[in-house]
Amino acid sequence: MAQFSNLARCQRIQAIKPLRRRATEFGVIAAKGTIKVATLLTDLAAESAIFVTARVIFGQMGTQIKVPY
Repeated sequence: MAQFSNLARCQRIQAIKPLRRRATEFGVIAAKGTIKVATLLTDLAAESAIFVTARVIFGQMGTQIKVPY
């Protein structure tokens, strides 16, 4: 059970890294840590300078990460 938990945690972290990296391309910076992802996604959704298509993609990335709100 612990091995599954560790695997799920590692996969989640690996999914967060590209989200954070792509957000910086649009000038949205977030603190490290899995807890800060919900704030990052909220900031990305509210940023009017980001194209609508990019905001939709960021939202899809967030659902794959399964961020608790």
